[in-house]
Amino acid sequence: MVLVLSLCWWNDEYIIGGCADGRIRIWSYDGATKGRLLQTLRVDKSKTESTLVWSVLALPQTNQLVSGDSIGSVKFWDMKHFVLQQSFTCHDADVLCLSSDASGTKVFTSGVDRKIFDFNLVKTNKTTSKWVNSSNRLLHANDVRAMSSYQSKQMNLIVSGGVERILCINSIDNFQDSVPIKLPLNPFYQNVILNTEKRLLLMWQNQQIKIWKLKEDQSKRLVCKMTLSDPESITSVAISTNGRYLAVARLSTIKLFELIEIEHGNKLQVVKVPSELLENMGAKLIQFADDQALIVMVNVDNEVTSVKFNMNDDEDDESELSQFDDEQEPIEYETTGSSNYTQLKIND
Repeated sequence: MVLVLSLCWWNDEYIIGGCADGRIRIWSYDGATKGRLLQTLRVDKSKTESTLVWSVLALPQTNQLVSGDSIGSVKFWDMKHFVLQQSFTCHDADVLCLSSDASGTKVFTSGVDRKIFDFNLVKTNKTTSKWVNSSNRLLHANDVRAMSSYQSKQMNLIVSGGVERILCINSIDNFQDSVPIKLPLNPFYQNVILNTEKRLLLMWQNQQIKIWKLKEDQSKRLVCKMTLSDPESITSVAISTNGRYLAVARLSTIKLFELIEIEHGNKLQVVKVPSELLENMGAKLIQFADDQALIVMVNVDNEVTSVKFNMNDDEDDESELSQFDDEQEPIEYETTGSSNYTQLKIND
């Protein structure tokens, strides 16, 4: 049994498969020989294990096939005589994806080593041409698993993506010098909020929260930097109107903190408000409803829930410090959507 790792078409005549045994197999798809294995091409052998042919790309414009494998080789094959024309061992690890421009004279390769290589077909004389490794760029922080190109009168783009969940967009014609555009795959959520009463600016990313104090002279001072111990990323942060309480949400848990000004407001002391109820709830969005003494949450299933919490305004009153009612029942809201509005109904 042969494990096929990659596939491509060749002019509706052949089906080409890159396999896990270090071979490229070509099957007929046309005429009386439909389904028959026509040719087997062998790539270089690995010293320790079978070479995996992760990617194959057809270039019918130049009558060639490109392959990328697990030992970092990029090979160009002649599809008229089924022979190897050129081989490049340029990647430091597996070549997982290939893409070309519309003319078939530019090929981009990438994979586990994160680099994107740009190959160009260059004429050596009037009748012959050869592929040249023109440039390479390191644009990703982790494995590149997929690439695709797009060309029109207005633009020409090569798009790559992989494990880091970011799409990287570059120019095909000016790949080496173009400024890449990076788009995260996750939805865009606000990660900066402002508390006007205390003039606090909050920003969060991954497991870290930073808080700055905006001064009257338009300068700023970092008054707090929090790094949560567990690896799960923060999804949403909220601060009460009086700037005294901070809610930090992740998909599996919510934590509540009290912010206490020290050193004449030049620093914030962070005190955790214990709550078993909140720590067993997760949210993708969270917000304080100060006027109703509620913390409102939206979970991954878009269900809206709230819990009661008294956001005490009296800084001299110690009675409400670090207290949360864990015995309460969260309030669940039934959302009924229509084309014009969304109605919330509290199930009390």
